[in-house]
Amino acid sequence: MSKIVSVLEQLGQNAQLRNAQTDHLDLALAHMQIDSADRNLILARDVDGLAAAIGATAPRCCMLAPKKDKEQDDAPSRDDDEIQSSVANRCVAA
Repeated sequence: MSKIVSVLEQLGQNAQLRNAQTDHLDLALAHMQIDSADRNLILARDVDGLAAAIGATAPRCCMLAPKKDKEQDDAPSRDDDEIQSSVANRCVAA
């Protein structure tokens, strides 16, 4: 796992590797001693496959909003459950 992360870090830091043609990138990955399954994931730019290979979890998000004073609340507000549901749906869809 850490080998894949290390290689992805190197690819991100090296513009020549990041923008290299597939055959050049394949040679570089072989030189880095990346096994063929992981090399194929990188060459295919398979984000989901790479995430699974390193055991990454689904992205999560969290949002906090300050509580409004009742005096500041001039506009009609939505129900708290509706707001929480809307935020949760946006986080899951992203």
